[in-house]
Amino acid sequence: MAGKPKLFLLIGFSGTGKLTVAKALRDLMTRRREHVRLVDNHYVNNPIFGLLDVDGLRPLPPGTWDRVGEVRDAIVRTIETLSPRHWSFIFTNDLIDQPPDRAWIARLAALAGARGSVFIPVRLICDVEELCRRVVSPERKVLFKGISADDVRRRVKTEAVLDPGLPTTLTLDITTLPPDEAASLILAHGSTFDYWVATPPEE
Repeated sequence: MAGKPKLFLLIGFSGTGKLTVAKALRDLMTRRREHVRLVDNHYVNNPIFGLLDVDGLRPLPPGTWDRVGEVRDAIVRTIETLSPRHWSFIFTNDLIDQPPDRAWIARLAALAGARGSVFIPVRLICDVEELCRRVVSPERKVLFKGISADDVRRRVKTEAVLDPGLPTTLTLDITTLPPDEAASLILAHGSTFDYWVATPPEE
C-alpha cells in the first residue's frame, strides 16, 4: 500500500462532477494496489429516495432527510467497527456553511482519526454556466439527483461550497479540468500528509 490510509471528502454543488472525480480517484488508488471504497452521497440517499416519488425537481417529502440520516449513521458505524483499518474511503457530499454540514465534517474527521487515517477534504468548484449544463444530464434523473438549472443559479448566488478550514483542505476548479487529472492532483495532495496527525475540528 502507498502511504497512510486516507479519508477523502469531495465537496461541491450538484452537477460539479463529484462522483465522476471520485470514481477516477478510486480507480487510480486501486491501480496502486490500495484498498479503497467509494461512499457517494447517493449511495447513502438512494435506498430512501428509491422508495419515494423523487423527480429531481420537486421538494422531498418531510422526514426524508431523517431517514437518510439513519442510513448514513449505519454506514459510519460499519466503517468505525467492521471495516479494515488499512482501507481508504472516498466520500462525496454537497455541503454549505451551516451547522449540520459542519457537524458532518467533524464526524468524518473524528472517524478518520479513530481509524488512524488522514482526513482530506477537497472542494470542487465549477463555473455556473458549466454547472447548469451538467446538472440537466438525463443520467442524473435516473440516479435521483437534482436536475434544476434554476436551482443551481439560485444556489451560486446565495450559497458557497463549504470550506472546512483545515490544513489538509484542497480546492480545485474543475470547470475544464479532466477527472483523471483532478484525481491525480487530489492523490498527490493527500500523499503530502502521510505523517499528518490532527485533532478533529469542533462541531
